[in-house]
Amino acid sequence: DASRDPEVLEMNLFTLNHDTLLERALAQDSVVVGLKVSPDGSLRWDPAVFDAPEARVKVFKMHGSINWHRWRRRVVPAAQMAGNRSEVHYSQFIGDYSALDQNSPLFELADSSEGPMLLAGTFNKMLDYSKGIFLELQHRFLTALQHTNTLVICGYGFGDKGINTRIVEWRHQSPQNQLLLIDPAKPVDLLKGARGAIKREIAGIDAQNEGSTLPAGLVHHWPNGLQEMQPSNGMPIVTWERIRAVIRNLNSPD
Repeated sequence: DASRDPEVLEMNLFTLNHDTLLERALAQDSVVVGLKVSPDGSLRWDPAVFDAPEARVKVFKMHGSINWHRWRRRVVPAAQMAGNRSEVHYSQFIGDYSALDQNSPLFELADSSEGPMLLAGTFNKMLDYSKGIFLELQHRFLTALQHTNTLVICGYGFGDKGINTRIVEWRHQSPQNQLLLIDPAKPVDLLKGARGAIKREIAGIDAQNEGSTLPAGLVHHWPNGLQEMQPSNGMPIVTWERIRAVIRNLNSPD
């Protein structure tokens, strides 16, 4: 709904999930995920697509994706190799590929044992954030934060210290910077899973917690979708209309 709201000039979604749910759900809204279509049938990582004027709905997959791999031009005998040898190096890319001619694929996986380009685990993420596509994604996250004063967080347990650091640093850049947490967990349970400095930042959502370093009103916890539940399964209803209303209220001069 947010992607189709005429009042939304640009929508930036940062996710730590590896699946393709968001891009499939937003396919009709011309979503951009950082891949550029090439005539040879490949989808190549190219962060410049995020800057295109028509790129209004953007999904940044901070931990990579299950369908992103490292590809290279298919190995052929030297006698069949034509053109400049530099073309072989240029033809290595990160992304997705489906051969237009299944009998004559142009590319193959650079390393069949490597697996998809994604981050998992506990300690390796911080190191990998400074490399390749993940450094670019961190840059995009930092830039987006610098151009907003309200960060809406939905479904994130604050377990990634690298992401937490970006949020904490952004929060302290301006007294107008506010967090809106959409999570059905009780405040005490949400705090239990938080790692690093972010725990002190969001401690104020628990009225019983005296460890918060922030004055009241800068971190907002919206636990139950304004309390209205879906009649079918009793789950909280969270809609863009309600999120938009809360954001407007947070940024109201009154």
